[in-house]
Amino acid sequence: DSSARELGTLGLVPSVESRLVRAGFRTTRDLQGIKALELSKEANITPQEALQVLNSLRKPSDIDTPTFTNTPKTPTNLSSFGGPTSQQTQQSNKQLSQTGKKRGRTAYELLQEEKEMPMIVTFCKDIDELLGGGIALGKLTEFTGAPGMGKTQMGMQLAINSFIPVSFGGVGGKSIYIDTEGSFVAERALEMIESLLEHLRVMEEDDPSSFTPSHLSSDYILSNLIYYRVHNYIELMALVHVLPDLIDSYGGGPSQSAVPSNRDSFKLIVIDSVSFPFRQHFDDYSVRTRLLQTLTQELMSIANKKELAVVLMNQVTTKITPGGDSEREKSQLVPALGELWSHACTTKLMLYWQDGHRVAHLYKSPSLKAGTAPYLVTQGGIRTVFPQS
Repeated sequence: DSSARELGTLGLVPSVESRLVRAGFRTTRDLQGIKALELSKEANITPQEALQVLNSLRKPSDIDTPTFTNTPKTPTNLSSFGGPTSQQTQQSNKQLSQTGKKRGRTAYELLQEEKEMPMIVTFCKDIDELLGGGIALGKLTEFTGAPGMGKTQMGMQLAINSFIPVSFGGVGGKSIYIDTEGSFVAERALEMIESLLEHLRVMEEDDPSSFTPSHLSSDYILSNLIYYRVHNYIELMALVHVLPDLIDSYGGGPSQSAVPSNRDSFKLIVIDSVSFPFRQHFDDYSVRTRLLQTLTQELMSIANKKELAVVLMNQVTTKITPGGDSEREKSQLVPALGELWSHACTTKLMLYWQDGHRVAHLYKSPSLKAGTAPYLVTQGGIRTVFPQS
């Protein structure tokens, strides 16, 4: 009976095993049903060590086939958090071998690909111009701001705008919304969807060459905007880890001949917010740093391989700058998650108030110059600020 095995048979690190025994965990049966956070606290071990302990209890069949509902449970596939398995190492060696056989692409080809790649608009003309047309596919974009700046509204707007058909200059895809704070409201999303559909009808009247596909409706968008509510960083890490498989499973539905072939493809992942799960439950911040690095690498891989955009909402924290001999200390709001995280995203914008308007300041981009653009949060969603006549 595997549920009654002694912990010494699991090959655990001696220091971790001794702490488990001191906390009353002597057999594998004692660990059944406990979550990693609980085990970390009770045994006085790090969250990563707790993940490794629980992962050692899994059978191979459990690890290879993780399952999720729209409210993910504690992850079953966590081996990558503690180091690669032998199967992962074999896969990596195979990928390296295949990569060596591929022909490299020229810089000119990359430039043409970027020019031809469609973007997801925000519905604020000034922000879209600031971003060179909108949110870029294949990259990570971060919006940072204090509460009340409209980060969730921006995330919901982008998730809905990913459904704009190609005939209207959109990407014609679907979206995934990962909610870590519980701020997503379906009724609010429906308001934005109805506003979008009305906007498309007006555009279609003005330009007969544009047409709204027959399948595009409020019900269709709501049914294909996939929502996940996660409650801690463990659930977030586990969900992101299996996202490629989830995207394939959701996007593999049958297509109809009258509908564009990319109808079933995902074009956007929104995480609102990425910082919330990582601002608690950490006594050792080096563990948090490693987890954030893993999260970044997996999101970048998904964005690149699936050719979709990843948009991350971030909170702010106060940074105190020491003053000189005659100067007082200065404080300013900066993005949360520390200095290392500041290099994670390709494009970064800060949202704040200026002269009575919400503004978005682009302060990091490899190809765009810094700038500021005002925006509105209206009943219909994110909109442009027009000068008053």
